[in-house]
Amino acid sequence: MDLLALAWPDPGQLGLFIPIVAIVGAFVVAIVGTVSSSHQKIRERREIEQSRREIAAYVAEGSMSPDDARRILESDPSGAPKRT
Repeated sequence: MDLLALAWPDPGQLGLFIPIVAIVGAFVVAIVGTVSSSHQKIRERREIEQSRREIAAYVAEGSMSPDDARRILESDPSGAPKRT
């Protein structure tokens, strides 16, 4: 017995199956991409904030000068030098 015949009883409608699967697949890819991009941005921002807290703690305990902390905090988080 044909398994496709059980799942899709009318062979004339099989022509609609491929475009529907393609459209649903495209939506799934778009949603997964959006969610993963948002998750990555949230994670990056959380890491930046954690670094800022650690630098503030170093300044509070006296192991780092406030000028050094300011210079670090004003730098680009990606490590790229600032353009002037």
